[in-house]
Formats: sequence, C-alpha cells, structure tokens
Amino acid sequence: MTKGIIIKKLTLFTEVKEDSYEKTFIKQSQRGNDDSFEKLMDIYEPYLYKMAFLYMKNEQDALDIYQETALKAYINISQLRNYRSFKTWITRILINNVYEKNKKSNKFEEQYLDESIADFSYSTIEERIDLYDAIDLLDEKYRTPIILQYFYDLSIQQISEITKTKENTVKTNIRRAKKKIYDILMEENDE
Repeated sequence: MTKGIIIKKLTLFTEVKEDSYEKTFIKQSQRGNDDSFEKLMDIYEPYLYKMAFLYMKNEQDALDIYQETALKAYINISQLRNYRSFKTWITRILINNVYEKNKKSNKFEEQYLDESIADFSYSTIEERIDLYDAIDLLDEKYRTPIILQYFYDLSIQQISEITKTKENTVKTNIRRAKKKIYDILMEENDE
C-alpha cells in the first residue's frame, strides 16, 4: 500500500519537474535562447513525428512536415501567450502544415483500397491495416479528431482548441467518423 503511494508521489514529482523544465524552455525560447528551443523540440520530436507520419504515411514527407513545423514554431514562439498551451499550439502548426502540403500536392483526392478481402477473420496486423486505410478514406474534418483522440489520447477540449471548432462539433465529427469507419470496414467485409 505504501509502495503504491510512494510511486504515485514520485510520478507526480517527475511530472511536475518535467512541466517546470518545459515551462523554462518555453520562456527562454521566447526570449531568443536557441538552446532552449532545441531542447524543447527534443522533447516534442517523437510526438510531432508520429503525428506527421500518421497523416503523411511516408517517412520523408513526415520529416518535411516536422521540420517545417519546428521552423514555424521557432519563428513564432514569441506569439505564444500561455506556455501550458504549447502542445496544442505546435500541434495546430503541424496540422496546418499537413493541410498546406496536401493542397500543394493534390493529395486530397479520395484514396481507394487496391484490394478488397472477402474474409473478415483477419489477423491483428491485417485488421490494423484495414482500420488505418479506413481512417485515410475519411475527410479531413473527421480524420483529425479521430487521430487526435484515439492515437494521442487528447481530450475533446484539446481537440477543439487544435481544430478551432466547438466541442460539440468535435463530438459530432468523432461520432460520424466512427460510423463512416464502421461502414467502410463492413463494406470491405461484404466484398
């Protein structure tokens, strides 16, 4: 029992310590400290790269999106008003970069699955691939909230801030996205 309490306190202490480091890095970055910005990007690099890769499905494009995001964040970090919203702010920059790149390369066209598999008793890997393919088929307004909620465990409020939409709209888009994913997967099963 006491071991569990000690672990919880250590975890809380570590989270508070990491939060204070992050706050320090953000404040110093806003004052023009390049080393602090670099450390801040080191903290967020795995998160940002994974997010970019989920959208782009290509390592090189994901790296390009990450670099563009880091550059825009570096240029505009002085405009960040609240250090606690840094993750939301930088995620919004990344998503805007994805949209911009997609517009430039005309990737908004609907993608269709190359093959349809009639048997619905897939292995776990095949089910995941089908799920990712189904998510890729969604419109951006449905895809983004699904990715943010289920791959990054963000709250409805955080998704609302990132997408600059109302919370009820986010909830509706997630519900509709789940229905569309279900329909896509069932359609594949029928074929």
